[in-house]
Amino acid sequence: MGGLGEVQREEFGRSAGEAGDATLIFVMDKRRSWMNAVQDRILQTLAPELQGVDRVTTLGNSMGGFAAIYFAPLLANCRRAIAFSPQFSVNPKFMPREEKRWAQFREAIAEHVIGHAFDQPSDAVDYWLFFGIGKRQDQAHIASFARARPPQAHLVCLDDGGHEVAQVMRIAGALTPVVGRLLDPAPVPEGEIEALLARHGLEPTTADTAIARREERERARFQKWKDSKAQRREQKIAERAAALVPEAAAEEPADAKARLREERKAQKKAEKQRTRVAGGPLQPVASAAE
Repeated sequence: MGGLGEVQREEFGRSAGEAGDATLIFVMDKRRSWMNAVQDRILQTLAPELQGVDRVTTLGNSMGGFAAIYFAPLLANCRRAIAFSPQFSVNPKFMPREEKRWAQFREAIAEHVIGHAFDQPSDAVDYWLFFGIGKRQDQAHIASFARARPPQAHLVCLDDGGHEVAQVMRIAGALTPVVGRLLDPAPVPEGEIEALLARHGLEPTTADTAIARREERERARFQKWKDSKAQRREQKIAERAAALVPEAAAEEPADAKARLREERKAQKKAEKQRTRVAGGPLQPVASAAE
């Protein structure tokens, strides 16, 4: 199923074709509506094409990955869904707040008839989702998938790359063997896909680890912002102190802050004294007779 790009194209044809003797059907949402505008039409078109087919596997990248997950339980005899960098949702009710990409397409969706990719998961479908964790937006979608996934959904995350995880796997030589293994109807033992990726020099990790790394990066980013803000505040204090007392320019920020505090106290005391002098005791007013 086709994904996002400047020009949509039939994706994974080579990898799926090399992986085995299978009939390939390509589906594209050229309106880029995340299937909201063409959902019924896709199902009506595919139904006669899939009659008599013993086993169906959906496969897609990005928006196509979203479609592969969403349509898998709606297609007869679909037993596996393979998705690379899918979005959990672009529906404002479910879309991660970090997602800012593809605004021109998202905002053009007239009606959201689809909530999210796991709107109606099936126990009969084996889900395989692949992500790169290099971008905050994809990390946010990973977290949403992790919360909503059914037990038979596998989330495989790679430190390498971001949204282009399929390209990273292709360059490493891992894409075709991984797709080929998942197109094989045989059950996939735990750890087999991860081991296959590792043999091609990639470092797979779990969704929980990816989410933990995301949270750690967020904490580090927030701490860096706090430290920078404190540094700017101390610098501002030092500059103000130096303006009041030239000797403060060579002092440490803490000393400059203390000097500024003392200078302010002295200024307030002097101001009070001037106020008392200006408003001293009232003098009796001489009468006209005097």
